[in-house]
Amino acid sequence: MMNNDYIRGYFDAHGYIYSIKRQSGALRWRIVFQDQDRSQIGEVHTFLTNEGYHSGIYLRKDNGRFGPRTVQKITITKQAEVERFIKEIGTERSESRERFNQFLINKGAAGV
Repeated sequence: MMNNDYIRGYFDAHGYIYSIKRQSGALRWRIVFQDQDRSQIGEVHTFLTNEGYHSGIYLRKDNGRFGPRTVQKITITKQAEVERFIKEIGTERSESRERFNQFLINKGAAGV
C-alpha cells in the first residue's frame, strides 16, 4: 500500500532535491523523482496528487552512466509543498537530509 513511508523509500532510491538561483538572487528548490518504470512513477504521481501536491510529470531523455534512456520525472516546485514534503515525508539519506536542512534554514524553519 502506498503511504508516506513508501514514498520516502522511493524518494531515497529515485529522487533528489536541488536549488536554482533566480536572477533576483532568491533560491528556488525542487524535489524530483526519476524512474524508467512508468507504472511505478505513475502510482507515485497519483499518490502525491491525492495528497494535495501539484507535481508535474514528464518524459525526459537522459544520458546516464549506462547510456541513453528515456525516463519519467515528477517535479515538485511549489516552495510550500517542498517544505511540506520535507516535514511530512522526509528522507533516510544523509545527503538529502543535508539538502533538506539547507532548504529549511533558508526558509527560517527548524531543521530535520
